[in-house]
Amino acid sequence: MNNRSPNAEQLHLRTGMDAVSEGVAVFDADELLVFCNESFRRHNSELVNFLQPGLPWSVFFKEASRKYNSIPLDRIDRHLQSGVESPLILEPYRRGERWIRVGIHLAEDGGFALTEADTTDQQLANEIIDQADSLLKDILDACASRIALVRIATGRLLYTTPAWHQMFGDEEHIQSFFADSFDYSEFLADLLSTGQVDDAVYTFNNQQQNTLPARLSARSIDYESEPAFVLSVEDMTQLYEQQEELVRRREAAFQNEKLNALGQLLAGVAHELNNPLSVVMGHAMMLRDEVSDEEAIKGIDTISKSAERCAKIVKTFLAMARQKPAQIELTDINELVSEALDIASYGLRKQKVTLELNLEDRLPAISVDRDQVTQVLINLMINAEHVLSDGIDSPCLRISTGQDVPKERVFIRVSDN
Repeated sequence: MNNRSPNAEQLHLRTGMDAVSEGVAVFDADELLVFCNESFRRHNSELVNFLQPGLPWSVFFKEASRKYNSIPLDRIDRHLQSGVESPLILEPYRRGERWIRVGIHLAEDGGFALTEADTTDQQLANEIIDQADSLLKDILDACASRIALVRIATGRLLYTTPAWHQMFGDEEHIQSFFADSFDYSEFLADLLSTGQVDDAVYTFNNQQQNTLPARLSARSIDYESEPAFVLSVEDMTQLYEQQEELVRRREAAFQNEKLNALGQLLAGVAHELNNPLSVVMGHAMMLRDEVSDEEAIKGIDTISKSAERCAKIVKTFLAMARQKPAQIELTDINELVSEALDIASYGLRKQKVTLELNLEDRLPAISVDRDQVTQVLINLMINAEHVLSDGIDSPCLRISTGQDVPKERVFIRVSDN
């Protein structure tokens, strides 16, 4: 650069160059510094004493490499020495507290311009965005929800949470999860018409190809300038099972209430029957003492036995209806079977169920609550009656008792066909 005063055009050019935020240093064909603007001086404040017109590129390169990161300048120098005429712009690198993007632009006269752009604000913004993206990914990865990002045009899954992958596997398209393809068409139509879907229930396939009820919510978004949607899926299996269990418990509670009411009614009826039955049995006994005719005596005995049987049934009803603590006593299990049959045999006969009894004699007595075991046997017989009345050919109920000597126990078996 000569010592002549710059003309007006050069002054205007330098004034304009000093006004730009990007640092610019111009070198001539001899690789000597012609001019650098204020931004370049500010970026290279530790070399400001060297930045004078006529400074050789080699000296600047040496001092700048010693002061700053030498790798970017090495690449700039290699590009300059290679003779390649295309510009070279490097990725930003850290220089002290700032981030600088360096570039070289070759001129037609053999000179070149070295540019330095301060990208610190942009770099910090990118770091904030990267940190936010990383935080969001960490949150989603730790989330138990099944969430997916889906491209609308193709149905391709762009992102899924680990919880999604665990349930649905590696399928790449959302359509494959819908058990019915028409369901996906309906879902997509609703999404496109309103931009959102809330709590829609469809049947989904998991990675084992088992179906499950799934509640879907979705929102339309733009992702990489293309339409997409964020989808969350909730497995409703457990909720439905809980609802079914709740219904069963309500029905069981209702049945218990009915049984309690029926028990109270039976207790009242049985109590009222006790008195006339006692009268019948008493008069039968008195009448038997006064009659000598054998045929009459047989009739009286029949009346007595029938009244005794009715009294026994009434006693069983009362025992079942009363709420009392367990009373353990030595009992012959064959007697329990007979007592249960006194109650349940009428229904079995009405349904034309054949009853097969195989009760082993001389079984050892066992300690049980007579009323509770009798109730269990009655329930089994009534259940069998209901099942066998449903169009079963030749319905048959088999009841047997016996003893397992090696295991020191007795048993009652109730089975039907």
